[in-house]
Amino acid sequence: MFLLDVLLRPALIGLWVLFWAYWFRLGRMARLRKMIVVMTVLLAVSMAMLRLRSLAAQFRFAMNCCFRRFRFCSSCCWERCWCG
Repeated sequence: MFLLDVLLRPALIGLWVLFWAYWFRLGRMARLRKMIVVMTVLLAVSMAMLRLRSLAAQFRFAMNCCFRRFRFCSSCCWERCWCG
C-alpha cells in the first residue's frame, strides 16, 4: 500500500498529464516535462510524509495498547501472588 500511494500513483498522474500534453501538442514541452517531474516528486514526497506520520501514529497506538495490557496483566498477577 505504501509503494502504491507513494510511488505509483504520483508517477501515473505525471505520466497522464504528460500524455495529454503530447496529445494536445502543447508548446514548450521541455519546460513542461521538467515541471511535471518536479511536481511528481513533490507529490511523492508529500504522500510519503503523510504515510509515515500515519504509520508512526499507528505504531504509538499499538505500543500504548501493549503497555496498558502489560500493566493490567502484571497488576493482576501481583494481586494473585500476594493477595491470594
